[in-house]
Amino acid sequence: RILVEGTPLGISYDNVRDDLISINEVEALHDLHLWSLTADRPAVSAHLTVSLQAQHEKILKEASDLMRKKYNIYEITIQIDTHKSELTRCCSKCQPLTS
Repeated sequence: RILVEGTPLGISYDNVRDDLISINEVEALHDLHLWSLTADRPAVSAHLTVSLQAQHEKILKEASDLMRKKYNIYEITIQIDTHKSELTRCCSKCQPLTS
């Protein structure tokens, strides 16, 4: 599975999503993408939405460390956005994948 042909083998999209959302001060997540650059080089990109008062750098570090330590992902692009609940209530991209 290389270049957007699917989630890298051995990595669950829903587990990554749940782990990122469970980070303290993360309100929501959208635009989560997992793919393989090569057979043994997975990549992730995501937008995390947080409250206005959240510590962006701390959240970014925690999310990056999580991807490296738990999923062995080192190609990481994470964007921190300020949470606006009225935008995420109806966004289908913010919902878990259905099996």
